[in-house]
Amino acid sequence: MLIIVDGCSTRCATKLAARLEAKVERKVLVSDAVKASGQALESTLSLGPKGILLAQSIVGELVRNLNAPAVEPASEFDTPTEYLVVTHDKFEFRIPVVDYVFNENDVWARVLDGVARVGISDYMQQKLTDISYFDPPKVDAAVEQFGELGSLESAKAVFEIIAPVAGNVTAVNPAVIDNPGLINEDPYGAGWLVEVKLTSFTQDRELLLDPAAYAEIVKRKAAEE
Repeated sequence: MLIIVDGCSTRCATKLAARLEAKVERKVLVSDAVKASGQALESTLSLGPKGILLAQSIVGELVRNLNAPAVEPASEFDTPTEYLVVTHDKFEFRIPVVDYVFNENDVWARVLDGVARVGISDYMQQKLTDISYFDPPKVDAAVEQFGELGSLESAKAVFEIIAPVAGNVTAVNPAVIDNPGLINEDPYGAGWLVEVKLTSFTQDRELLLDPAAYAEIVKRKAAEE
């Protein structure tokens, strides 16, 4: 098991692990932890009292997360079989035509029994190319529509997952944590990311796109690249 701790936004440890094709269980960015703590650390290379407390807090959270039981998905979602296809140059981008809604940030949601399964679109997985890491949200975390639902990393970019719906995270996809490449292989099926118990889907739905409308967004984005 490998846990990466990056001391700054250059993410040198993350880049080294990617070059070595190491399987990463968890990543920590210290600058994010400092920001979340709301405290400024001592301006010295050695750890002062505040730095030691922050380090202890990071270690404690890692231990709690590693000891927490895995949460499996609660709902059964069928793999889509019908697609719209947007073609640009040599690329084809698939968009499911049944039961899917999208935001303009290339994130989809599919709703069943009050739960939304969430993932990224075929267009975005192709744009990112080989996805190497999924940093998931915490289970039970509350998320607002257009809030953050974790992030993805590839050699090309770090992609923030913008929530299409509001609710509480009920599950993350353990298969994708173990093998982020599933997102590239099957973004609408095995490569789903999280499940969210919905709190206001009627209102959220008004700000989302149906497959045909999202197809127009993909056409525009592909043409602008």
